[in-house]
This record gives sequence, C-alpha cells and structure tokens, in this order.
Amino acid sequence: MVILEVMAHKLPIISIDEGGMLDIVGDGVEGLICEKKNPISLADCIAKLLDDMELRATLGDAGYKKSIVSLLDSALSIEWSKFCFRILLRYN
Repeated sequence: MVILEVMAHKLPIISIDEGGMLDIVGDGVEGLICEKKNPISLADCIAKLLDDMELRATLGDAGYKKSIVSLLDSALSIEWSKFCFRILLRYN
C-alpha cells in the first residue's frame, strides 16, 4: 500500500474522510482527514501542516511506527502461512 510507504518515510498524511483510509489514518494521529470534494478542507489541512513543524513531526513519527508494525505483521503472516503450508504438505 502506498500509504504505508509514505508513513515509513515519516511523512504526515492528508486523506479524505471516506473508505479504507479511515482504517489506516487517524485524524490528528498519523495525519489529517479532510472532507471529500471540499477543496477548502484540503487547503486547511495543507496550511495546518505547513504552519506547524512540530505537528508534522508528531504525525510523521506516529505514521512511521504504525507502518513498521503493519509491515512486521504482514511479514509474520507470510512466514506463518509458509510454515502451515509446509506442515500440510508433509502430512497430506
């Protein structure tokens, strides 16, 4: 997912208030959420990040931590699946 790659670079996220992004990006946690099809809302989010270096760093750090956990979970899931598959092959 592109969003996790961006988070892995410690960059804050601006996303819309719809779909799967709300499961990944918490408003004010890993990024900022703007209203869909609302350019003023998007501009406000951009301005907020441009004006607040500390907020950018805080959101970026939180996103980085979340991306690492997510990537580790994915890697462990793949390894677990491989392990289970090897056991099934051995006993079938």
